[in-house]
Amino acid sequence: MIAAAFRQLVPLGSIAFNTYREAARSKILYSILFFALFLILFSAVMGEVSLYQNERIIKDIGLFALSTFGALMAVFLGASFVYKEIERKSIYNIVSKPIHRWQYFIGKFFGIVATLLVQLVLMLIALLAVLWLWLGALPWVLLPAFVLICVEVCLVTTIALFFSSFSTPYLSGFLTIGTYVAGRSSYMIQQLASRVESEGLRFLLDLADRLLPALYIFDVSTEVTYNLPIPTTFLLQAAAYGLCYAAILLFLGSVIFSRRDFT
Repeated sequence: MIAAAFRQLVPLGSIAFNTYREAARSKILYSILFFALFLILFSAVMGEVSLYQNERIIKDIGLFALSTFGALMAVFLGASFVYKEIERKSIYNIVSKPIHRWQYFIGKFFGIVATLLVQLVLMLIALLAVLWLWLGALPWVLLPAFVLICVEVCLVTTIALFFSSFSTPYLSGFLTIGTYVAGRSSYMIQQLASRVESEGLRFLLDLADRLLPALYIFDVSTEVTYNLPIPTTFLLQAAAYGLCYAAILLFLGSVIFSRRDFT
């Protein structure tokens, strides 16, 4: 049984490794990383011109860069990498081999996530370096926030891959960005649903609130900026929510991709 499970993981690992190598050579990815690093370094300048707000400004801008640019990378890679294989016809060589389509799809996910985690770690190192050079301290409260950002980026990746399992890169990217923006502000949908009088509209708003990922829970920039404690229970619950949501979307995307007709 263990040997059979291992045989299932071998092709998945190969797909993930090849995806990582291909993503690591992406010029657009490095362009996004450059702008993120520039914004993190620029936060030090903004902190200097502010009055006694150096640490807060650097933390706030740094976390914004990690979250926003990490999500942009996830949208770009998740929405385009599967379609590239279809457009270049290389998907036919892959699916003709003894490999299941779900292995290919999930392997793509792990390869993309590995690439994104490397980029996020580089951005975190840059942020910690700026804080150390300008403030002479390393606020370790950034680490829980970094964990939640990583979970959020993984979730955005699965959203992009889910849409790319049945649509074009442009439509997948548009839908993913729309879902990201809506998920970031889904708490407003809750407030709006409690105020509307129409039963039909309230039902639609409640349905949207239940279906949309609550991405706002991964934003703890206020707690980090003001050095407020982040409860471990909240951290675990938020991470579990994000990973479970991502697992469901990854399963649904692999099922759709497995039944897709490439002709």
